Amino acid sequence: LREARVDLVCLAGFMRLITSTMLDAFPMRIMNIHPSLLPAFPGLNV
Repeated sequence: LREARVDLVCLAGFMRLITSTMLDAFPMRIMNIHPSLLPAFPGLNV
């Protein structure tokens, strides 16, 4: 992603935890859409 000079990472339906390595590489530039009805289904480990 760095080689492609990505400015913003958008995730939709990504059902994994985002690693600290990824978060550190793109601080404040990751958007994740939660594929569930909130607050009834908040997700894993909430």
